[in-house]
Amino acid sequence: MLTRKCIIFIFLLCVLRIECVEFDVRAAALFPHAKLFRQIYGTASPSCQIEASCAIKDCLAAWSNLSYVHASGKSIPLKNKAKLDIVPLSIGLKFLYHLDNDWEVYTGAGLCYTWLKETINCHRSNNTSHIGGVVKLGASKHYRCLRVSLFGDYQLQKFVAKHSTYNQKVGAGGFLLGGALGVTF
Repeated sequence: MLTRKCIIFIFLLCVLRIECVEFDVRAAALFPHAKLFRQIYGTASPSCQIEASCAIKDCLAAWSNLSYVHASGKSIPLKNKAKLDIVPLSIGLKFLYHLDNDWEVYTGAGLCYTWLKETINCHRSNNTSHIGGVVKLGASKHYRCLRVSLFGDYQLQKFVAKHSTYNQKVGAGGFLLGGALGVTF
């Protein structure tokens, strides 16, 4: 409960800070690293995200990110209809490397609190939350107050898959590759 409050507090700090706040709308594909996840839900799932960051120093920024991932597939071994909704809320720091006035590259890391809902045959079978981590790498091109970014994130997240025949710890994380459109205030 304390972790959830800390994450929400830092997210609000990034959003409410007046100086140099950046907002991004991000779209990505999640490429899961767990074999069981790929067998059930496929090799890629869409992710939509919003991210806010605020500069702490010229080369350091705090960021917060809210994502949504939806996947559907067939359970193993019974081949029942399966749906998965993942909502990660992440916070962390990123280090900025200014290549010139318009380009920057960043790398960062943070904590991720993830809510996960797994549904099999229209019955909720797993509703859980866990703490994990995220590592970020990306590049941005600035056009006055607008910017375009390409990024690659790696999320490390574990949860217990509760299927009708087994309980197994499964990685719900993986590589996120995508792009973003943002605005700077």
